[in-house]
Amino acid sequence: MKKINILATIQCRSNSSRFPNKIFSKILNKSIYEILYLRLKKSKFLDRILVVTTTSKKDDLFVRKLKKKQIEYYRGSQHNVLKRLARGASIFNPEVIVQLTGDNPFIDILMLDRMINYFLKNKKKIDFLTNNGFSNLDDRSSPLGTDIQIFKFKDLLKNVELTKKLRKKDLLEHPSLYFYREGSSLYKLHNLKLPKKWNRSYRPRLTIDTKNDLKFWRLFFKRLSAYKKNIYINLEDILKHLDKNRDLLKINKSIKQKIPILKNKS
Repeated sequence: MKKINILATIQCRSNSSRFPNKIFSKILNKSIYEILYLRLKKSKFLDRILVVTTTSKKDDLFVRKLKKKQIEYYRGSQHNVLKRLARGASIFNPEVIVQLTGDNPFIDILMLDRMINYFLKNKKKIDFLTNNGFSNLDDRSSPLGTDIQIFKFKDLLKNVELTKKLRKKDLLEHPSLYFYREGSSLYKLHNLKLPKKWNRSYRPRLTIDTKNDLKFWRLFFKRLSAYKKNIYINLEDILKHLDKNRDLLKINKSIKQKIPILKNKS
């Protein structure tokens, strides 16, 4: 298959421990994975979008839905997400991977394209680019639920081999973790600080990991009449709406975000 330049991967599965089958949950009459997919189609840089799911029978229904909507997918290991991501991406042999997750449907496309453009202009200086503070909640410059990670496919393949020797479960569950933990001296890392228009001191939770997160978004759009049927709302407008409706933040404020252990255990 002809090599492509930039591939967006969406990690998505039905069997979520906190909120099973959340990927089928609907906002504005669309499933959350479909919202993310349609938003990504607006990017000026992405050549292909691939949903990376599992071979579990529990994902059979999900795959049928993907086929019906003509969304490209790959099915791989249930537990080794790193290998699943690498094998799925190898179908297209991209130069660059933009790693995303299905529980973050409202990724801002202006932010995404800004980060891709930055990565492409600095490829000799940067191997791994993120906006999530390398999973450190205090170092983020954008809200939870807007996480974007960009890296070279050849380095992902390298990490698959390097993690085999370490036998650490969390490295298999979090495909980018090796870059900024075990591989921090091997790779040139950069956490991109983004404009203030995409951040707030009150730190809204925009991911969908629990039923309360879903409740938050449904009520958000119910109040925002101008966007009742518009899944393409940008992050700046989302935050402006929250500035005037801070009570919405109470719905999912108490939820503790699950993050990988950042300290390297030898």
